[in-house]
Amino acid sequence: MPSLKTLRIIQDSDILGILSFMDAPLLETLVLRDVDLGWVNVHQDIQKINTFIRLDTIALLDCRYPFSDLNQEDVNRVDMILNTFAYHVTHVIISSHRDPSFIERGSNLMDFDRYGWPRLQLITLDLSATFGVMPYIKSFERSPHSITVRVVQSLFRQWARQPGDLMTLEKVCRLETMKVGDLMMDEPWPASGGLFQEDGNLPGRFTWEETLRAGAPRPWGPPYFFIENQTE
Repeated sequence: MPSLKTLRIIQDSDILGILSFMDAPLLETLVLRDVDLGWVNVHQDIQKINTFIRLDTIALLDCRYPFSDLNQEDVNRVDMILNTFAYHVTHVIISSHRDPSFIERGSNLMDFDRYGWPRLQLITLDLSATFGVMPYIKSFERSPHSITVRVVQSLFRQWARQPGDLMTLEKVCRLETMKVGDLMMDEPWPASGGLFQEDGNLPGRFTWEETLRAGAPRPWGPPYFFIENQTE
């Protein structure tokens, strides 16, 4: 896919097995929404996985692990695979409003001791208010460069109940807040360019713009994925 710039996948876990081997040198934006990350082939040779060298933003919305099937070693392998093909991103978005997200249930994807994020500048977190601040202090203080962490206000208010921890976090990163309804990325759907949908129909009840808003309920829909295929 030499001219692919944007790929957004919804409820279609099968394509995760393809992502690791996809040759898309111009891919800039990857959005996975309501995807079971357990479908990633944890036994594949990580040395053979393609890194999307132009990837700037990865959004993981309502993504999860099947904990009945995956042990911690497998979860770590999934994290390693995600980091491999998203290695060059500047913006990571993690959002969950249904079940606890993968980042709240054993993932170490944002652990700078384990994984390199050489270009990462911004982390957007739209998670439940029950997720504590301490895991981020331990991770972000090991970042080799300064990063901005943007959190939804409900989570920030929860963190503010632990002022000492919050002050420590603010020493290791720049902390910003989002209001409910704020867009979490600059390019909602649709963008310019061609549009392909697997079943040929675009349900009127589903819009990417709403999905990409902080604190917004996630609309349901059938499995499908969108490709914006642009040429220079």
